[in-house]
Amino acid sequence: SKPYSAVLLIGDGLGPAYVAAARHSRPSGVELALDRMPHTAMVQTHSASHLVTDSAAAATAMACGELTTNSALGQDASARPDSPGKRIENLAEWAADRGILVGVVTNTAVTDATPAAWYAHTHHWHDERANAQQSRKSRLSFLLGGGAKYMPEGEDWSPWQVVRDPSRLPSGPATPEMRVLGLFAHEHLPYENPREQLQLRLRALAEWGLRA
Repeated sequence: SKPYSAVLLIGDGLGPAYVAAARHSRPSGVELALDRMPHTAMVQTHSASHLVTDSAAAATAMACGELTTNSALGQDASARPDSPGKRIENLAEWAADRGILVGVVTNTAVTDATPAAWYAHTHHWHDERANAQQSRKSRLSFLLGGGAKYMPEGEDWSPWQVVRDPSRLPSGPATPEMRVLGLFAHEHLPYENPREQLQLRLRALAEWGLRA
């Protein structure tokens, strides 16, 4: 039977060395969830121009299936920092042509390199305002994350529905006509819960006081 849906989770910088470190540091008897999966595959995401890849080249490899130069999004390896390369199709565009709905959710700015690889085509991803403009023409059904600074209030983002409060996201299943842009932070979303972190620090201080 055909899959109803698929979810791709991308851990920023997550490679074999980090997975090995997680296995080594886990408590005895605790198995990583990814080690319980029935299948494992490897994908090459290295840069076509540098020894060390950047997020743009790595994300383009995942989104487009083609290696490219650092800084390039949705363009081939002929791209250079001062000149564009050949545009290459990403998976979201491929899916949209076949009636498949695609959305992107991130805890960074939606214009950051990794999420932007699913809609942008540029040789210099650091121009996040340009990425924001390209998102208007994307084939995504929804794009949720931070990055409100790159999409100021008052601008006309039609046909996108701009939502700045998660509680106001539309309910119900996605439709081919849906275009929801969720901007929930000025730049990146917080990576930790401030209240939980405060409680942990207070607990640590209390324990330290008792021991002292």
